[in-house]
Amino acid sequence: MTMNTRTNMPGSAHGAGGGRGGTYGSSSGASHARPGGGSPEEDKRLLREAQQHLEAIPKDRGLADRDAGLSAPQLVEIAAKAGKAFAGAVKTAQIRKFHGHLVRFVTRVRTRNEDVAEVQLLKYHLAYAAGRDFKLKDFTAFFTAALDRVKSREDLERFKQLYDATLAYHKFEGGKE
Repeated sequence: MTMNTRTNMPGSAHGAGGGRGGTYGSSSGASHARPGGGSPEEDKRLLREAQQHLEAIPKDRGLADRDAGLSAPQLVEIAAKAGKAFAGAVKTAQIRKFHGHLVRFVTRVRTRNEDVAEVQLLKYHLAYAAGRDFKLKDFTAFFTAALDRVKSREDLERFKQLYDATLAYHKFEGGKE
């Protein structure tokens, strides 16, 4: 038996998924938990907790607000929960597609001084993705709630950190290819 180098647990040496097209968790071919490791009910609970953290931030305050925003530990906790919840339903390519839109927008704000309020236009990319694939409805709702709290450049940077961290945890939890 090989050891999973990411977790030091028995399983595939190529990560939790056993490489592309492999079974989850073991090189013996036995299928264990689905990617994400939790049941659909557990995923919904995790996502609900993460969303509640975001919604606790007043809409007139930003994600980077000193008093009401997300601290670094809170951001990591929320991203870990959301990444795990999305791992079973959302494909990496779907996450990366929106990530491309986000990176282009952040670059425009940094280099061309574009108005941060224009970040709200990213919502239609989320809506389009959810319209094409119903499984993205929760993903869209989660990041729309975060976008509603982007009021400044600092908030935009915090939003990007949240998105990047969620993408990382999605991958870590064995997110769909």
